[in-house]
Amino acid sequence: MDAGEQTKSQEEATARAGLWRFAVTVYGLPGVADACLRAQRQWDVDVNLMLFVSWCAGQGVCLTPDDLQRAEARCLAWRERVVLPVREQREQWRNAPGLGAEYAAIKDLELQAERRQLELLADFFEQDHASAVATESKASVESEILKQQLRVLATHYDLANDAFAEYLEALRKG
Repeated sequence: MDAGEQTKSQEEATARAGLWRFAVTVYGLPGVADACLRAQRQWDVDVNLMLFVSWCAGQGVCLTPDDLQRAEARCLAWRERVVLPVREQREQWRNAPGLGAEYAAIKDLELQAERRQLELLADFFEQDHASAVATESKASVESEILKQQLRVLATHYDLANDAFAEYLEALRKG
């Protein structure tokens, strides 16, 4: 393995790369994007936070309500100052006639901003929870952790405990 391959391998092992890969993969599963966007529209849920708690569950880590508050605080300024304004601009350009290339550029910028938010969440994870990663994780244990994490997220947003049932079902099917 040459130095470039070794560096790439090291980068892929980071929480940032792992969370990004997870987010892209999971979001692409049938039904997941719809469930995420519905939660975003109906309850103003931060989809990146939703994906983050799901990824943490896959790492065998249970976030407490305080952890969730601190994770959200870590990226809140970025989300409010960058992600949400770029998303608003993209929505305004969505059906603008003759501006397809510009719309695509704004959409790409929004994706880059969301990736940066996920990086901030991954940094939080590495600083506060990386040592807690389970060495052996079983699917049933991960599933129970995920259910627990989604209940914590629902409580965080003052929603019913089963608010993310559609999302959880889409993950199971995917």
